[in-house]
Amino acid sequence: MLLYGKIYWLKFDVTVDAPPVTVTGMSIKTAPTKVTYNAGETLDLTGLVVTLTKSDSSSEDVALENFVANGITASPANQAILATTDTKVILTHTASGKSVEQEITVNQVETKYAITVADVVGGTATVTTDPATEAAGGTSVTVSIANIEAGKQFKSITVTDADSGVVETTEVTAGASYTFTMPAKAVTVTVEVEEIPVEQVT
Repeated sequence: MLLYGKIYWLKFDVTVDAPPVTVTGMSIKTAPTKVTYNAGETLDLTGLVVTLTKSDSSSEDVALENFVANGITASPANQAILATTDTKVILTHTASGKSVEQEITVNQVETKYAITVADVVGGTATVTTDPATEAAGGTSVTVSIANIEAGKQFKSITVTDADSGVVETTEVTAGASYTFTMPAKAVTVTVEVEEIPVEQVT
């Protein structure tokens, strides 16, 4: 600056603020310990760690216990009850809108129906089934008959469902082993024995 033939230097202090550091990306570093569930179980994200990538080229690992402090949400939320339609957990950094997905598997729980063995009609015998007490619809069930009391023999086997419908049986070994396909209903197995006919000698 020139003033009255003299040069003056003016000095100004200028402060330049650095741009704020923002989250530019998000990734899974460590998957949760549990990723496979049965329907009705609760989501457990224990062990989950995500990595936040930032605008200054740095990164930060964030464990599950620090999600809230770092503005990270999960959908469905940790401890939510799961259905078979839940196939992933979406993790979102709220401030930046960045997100990442963690895949999970939720299996349908197989419904099983009761198998009841009724008292033997006409005498005594040992009647067992395999599976023993319950089975899912479509399962092949084997009925075994043994220890028929002396003087008696097998007469019949009947399997009825909870609506009194007759379930078809297939003979494997006459008087000893039969199979049937379990309906999507409870069933009752009834075995009947009878007196062994006395041969008439003429």
